Amino acid sequence: VRPQVNAVANMAKGGGYENRRHYVGINVEIAFLGIPNVHVVRRSFRDICNACVDYLDQSVKTDIYTFHESITRSQWLPNVAKILETSAIIVSKMLEDISVLV
Repeated sequence: VRPQVNAVANMAKGGGYENRRHYVGINVEIAFLGIPNVHVVRRSFRDICNACVDYLDQSVKTDIYTFHESITRSQWLPNVAKILETSAIIVSKMLEDISVLV
């Protein structure tokens, strides 16, 4: 579910992703669905948490405009949307009785 660029970069370091040649005679689909890596998602979660804490902290005096900017900059909502979109794709495959490896 990670971006293909990340998978290719990991191959250069000896890692990579599942090889279709290991599944002779089986219809295999490899899909790169663009979820950012865990570090990016963790950072965006931290940033949205900080935005909320700052907004609720009376001593910081964050106005609603600054709060909305902080939410947007965190990229939390697009990250969650991508995770949910990918989850729906996976569930759809599973309901079609297709095996899924994440």
